[in-house]
Amino acid sequence: MLRKHAIWARRMALLGLAMVSSGWAYASFEEGMGAMGTRDFARARAFFEAAPADARAVYQLSRLARLGLGEAVDATRAAQLLARASELGHLDAQLDYVYALANGQGVAKDVPGAMQRLQALSDKGVVEAQIELGRALYFGFWGQPREVQRSLVWLEKAARTGNAEAKTLLGIALLDGDGAPIDEARGVALVREGAEGGRADAMNRYAAMLTFGRVVPRDEAAGARWYRQSADKLDPTGQYGTALAYLNGRGVPKDEALGIRYLDAAARQGWAWAQMDLAERYFWGQGVPQMRGEAYYWYSVAATSRTASVQERAGVRRAEVARELNAAEVERTAKRAAAFRVQPGFAPRAEALPVLSAGDRVSIGGVALTIPAPKGFTNGWELANHLQRAFPNNPGFRPLLMALMRQDDMDRIKLGIASDLRTIEVSRHVPDDAMAVDTRLFADIKRQLRSQIDANIANGQFRSEGLVRDDERVFAMMRSSVVEPQRFDAVALVLLKDRVLSVSFAGFTPEHKAEVESLVQAFCNGLLSANRAGLFTQ
Repeated sequence: MLRKHAIWARRMALLGLAMVSSGWAYASFEEGMGAMGTRDFARARAFFEAAPADARAVYQLSRLARLGLGEAVDATRAAQLLARASELGHLDAQLDYVYALANGQGVAKDVPGAMQRLQALSDKGVVEAQIELGRALYFGFWGQPREVQRSLVWLEKAARTGNAEAKTLLGIALLDGDGAPIDEARGVALVREGAEGGRADAMNRYAAMLTFGRVVPRDEAAGARWYRQSADKLDPTGQYGTALAYLNGRGVPKDEALGIRYLDAAARQGWAWAQMDLAERYFWGQGVPQMRGEAYYWYSVAATSRTASVQERAGVRRAEVARELNAAEVERTAKRAAAFRVQPGFAPRAEALPVLSAGDRVSIGGVALTIPAPKGFTNGWELANHLQRAFPNNPGFRPLLMALMRQDDMDRIKLGIASDLRTIEVSRHVPDDAMAVDTRLFADIKRQLRSQIDANIANGQFRSEGLVRDDERVFAMMRSSVVEPQRFDAVALVLLKDRVLSVSFAGFTPEHKAEVESLVQAFCNGLLSANRAGLFTQ
């Protein structure tokens, strides 16, 4: 009896140890993911390494090594970790290891071995593996001969589970008939089901069929809606289709400004046809200002695409445009194009930026405010509106009421002389134009802004360069950038007639510190003086 109790106690102790160990691994993994969220990769790695039996933790370690997050890129170590996580049963690791083997990434290339792994997972009913196996067989990945009929068998199995991706791939195969029997009715049904299941590629295919009346009755409005749904997922093909719909008024009311924003977003995401189309529009001045330099830039970017027809055409057009530019502009723009990087997930601006005031007065919620330009500055509304039309998705642009610019800087730019542009940007601070702000609420707004600035200083983005003014109607301070040492600016809040103006003094360098301090004081005093009649009503 005592022996039985001893065995039972030992078993319970071991079980308790396993439970504690498992709990520790879970906690370690969760801590690691938390550190990943704050981009503290060294701390994340330490937590993951503390859970060597947790497949999820080992998989994350492989990602750190493969992507070079907090450590040097190490494809060999990444592959070894993938192999370990695969053995522990992590599905994503198993699929990633297939691609590592097939492409020879960090491990000896072994296409037969990769295919065997995919086959084994597919035989077990792993839908993701069935899809990848079907795709590899259909397209002849990794130098293998295409096996269309075999690929359709696996895609069919995956599609029967309701998987939207499998339905889309199978539907497209049945529509195209590339080595497979054509079945248009079923192909359309599957593609539509894929679109309804949230697949952007299915949405794009179905939208194209509707727009041009291919296989299905023509319905441009429905086509535009499906393109827009794809674009809402930030898919570049969907963005390009949406752009063409708005630019041509196809299925939607014509809206060039909105169309250009979608076109620019697709081009930034690397969509070659969008890059080519955008270049043409800059060349001819269609929907954007005519700018041969920008046309040359986008032709240059498109000429590096993998789409052969676009690459060839863009190269020809780039050479033609180069003859209209001087050598310095060609060299400068070519360098900028060489530095182009795809911006995955780039979203177009939801609404066009407002047109800036051309005079010295603005209105917020029916309250008229006068904004006099300080000495040496002039209202740059024409240039600002031109830039907003030329670069509608520029993340550096924000909704402004007025942009005052240094006159001598503008003169240099007009002469084609490279120059920084010192500006005073005026915008509304409170989103609700009807909200009246008294001095007590203004004090809260100042504290909120100061807290935001202090946070940016604490995390190493800026350095404080001194408080210029802080009273019941004005808060202004100067700051310099840690990341961009030559960037020096100032920000201010000004309370006028129950409304709050946000003012940014940009384009300056540290050498301008004394000038900026005087400018901020003069501008704020000018605002208070010009709107003094309303100050005593608050």
